[in-house]
Amino acid sequence: MHTNWLNALYGTLNWFPPWQYSKSKVAIGSRDWVAYHEAGHVAAAIASGSRFFSSISILQLPGELPFGRTSVQGNKQVALGGFAVELALKKAGRLVDKSGAALSDADFKHESTQTTREDRVSFANHLGQPLSVALDALFDTEARQLANRLDFDLVERLARSLIVAGELNAHDLRRLIRRPASSGDN
Repeated sequence: MHTNWLNALYGTLNWFPPWQYSKSKVAIGSRDWVAYHEAGHVAAAIASGSRFFSSISILQLPGELPFGRTSVQGNKQVALGGFAVELALKKAGRLVDKSGAALSDADFKHESTQTTREDRVSFANHLGQPLSVALDALFDTEARQLANRLDFDLVERLARSLIVAGELNAHDLRRLIRRPASSGDN
């Protein structure tokens, strides 16, 4: 029986983070989408033991869609973080298209391929290999596994702060990382 690629990707996500039940939707191509993706890179760095952070930001040129930049020292895990969060948001039913309708699997595949292009190249570079179909599949598999280990309370704090501020420097990141999840979002 043929299983579609999305079920294969997130079918084994077995955690139920508190934010999964949030009513907050995230539209593809939006500042929110970018913020969650970039927050995923920082959360992946934390999960892999990195403690050096420079900044994350949302940038937007006039007439263009927003895009993000993360300056975090890390390894191949860091490259996976943005897509891991996108997978988790899709599984939680929080991703929507630009009109606010549920995001189809085809649209998710198309958009995530665009947003993770640089991440996939970085992943391949960390492995010392050129990007290939096999490495693309490995990227997807490892991102799915990483999604099960990320601190999604941290992802929420980082993304919400990035949406408001547009940029978080090293001091901001360290403050948000140290802040316990139970302290609220004040």
